[in-house]
Amino acid sequence: MPYKAKEKHRHKIPKAHCRVKNWRDYDAALRRRGDLTVWVTPAAMAAVIIPPRSTAVPSTNAKTAPTQRDRHLQVIEERGRLGWQEVNYGRRSLGEVAMMRYKGLIGRRLHARTLPTQKTEVAVGCKVINIMTQLGMPASQRLA
Repeated sequence: MPYKAKEKHRHKIPKAHCRVKNWRDYDAALRRRGDLTVWVTPAAMAAVIIPPRSTAVPSTNAKTAPTQRDRHLQVIEERGRLGWQEVNYGRRSLGEVAMMRYKGLIGRRLHARTLPTQKTEVAVGCKVINIMTQLGMPASQRLA
């Protein structure tokens, strides 16, 4: 069978969209890195914003003592959903990226069995991710 017989089914490597400008420094930082673990604090979890459904309605005491959800619904009503996303969605996206990094580097599950040791495991993981981030991130620029 000739090589070109199943060429359209072969994996194609996508074209790069960004180019790393500080490759030597970034590569050295990658070699200096160790293992990675992430800890998400309760304050960080409280800052996670879940978009309300399109059919969501404010609570009964929204005018007197609005909750975070009620305030989001009010902003959506004033600015529209896209206006609300400009204000809040970036933070949610950063949280999702942080969790993706943690799961990709540390793993999808904890190895400790008890809650105190799980907390320690996550704290160490977060510390390691923070150290890895401080060691070096790629400085990339958009290709035309």
